[in-house]
Order: sequence, then structure tokens, then C-alpha cells
Amino acid sequence: MAAKPALPKAPSHLTSRSRKLWDSIVERYDLDPEELATLDLALVSLDQCATARRRLKDDGQYVEDRFKQLKPHPANAVLRDASGTYRQLMTMLGIPAEEVEEEQPKNLRGQFQPKGSFSRTPRGKRAAA
Repeated sequence: MAAKPALPKAPSHLTSRSRKLWDSIVERYDLDPEELATLDLALVSLDQCATARRRLKDDGQYVEDRFKQLKPHPANAVLRDASGTYRQLMTMLGIPAEEVEEEQPKNLRGQFQPKGSFSRTPRGKRAAA
């Protein structure tokens, strides 16, 4: 009986939450090295979302500029861009993205996918070739 190959370890630059997600994904999905690099980028984006969200919680949605005028906090743009990047990269991998923000409604992705669209098959459930 052949031994199972060792699963790739999570990169050390990821947060503990993202490392747990990495472990969960590589355990369930059979990813190529290029896909592992894409997963790394996706999880870095997820970490950026968490950092931006914490900053917004601490500082508020608006900050004063040098003229004492309110303007949107720069972390709003970071959160928007990083969450979009995360979802886009996870979609490229064919892996359902976990919700980035807790307040968002349930993911309805499966209801609107066109028939025959690409989706990733979990590890061990591939059809024999």
C-alpha cells in the first residue's frame, strides 16, 4: 500500500486563521503548485481584509484630513479591494470562498452559476480516468 504524500505546509507569513484555512483546503482539494501559489495570494488578501476591518473598527469609517474635513478612511478601499481579490482568486481555484465580512448575507454563488461551469472536485472524489 502506497503512503499518502505529505500535504504542503501553510506559509509562515499567514495569520493563524489563514493557516488553518490553508490546512483545511489542501486536505480536501488536490492542488498543483501553481494553484498553491494562488491560494497563498488569496489568503494574504483575506489577512489584509481582517487588518483593514480592525483598523476601521478602531478608527471609524471616516477620518479628518488636514483641513478638518471628513473623508472615507483609506482602510475602506483596502477592505474593498482585498475582499474582491480574495473572492476572485478563490473563484479561479474553483473553491467556495468563505465570507469575508460577518455581516454579509449568505453566499448565493451556486444559484447563479451557469450550467457546466468549472468547479473544483474535493480530494478523493475524482472520477477514475
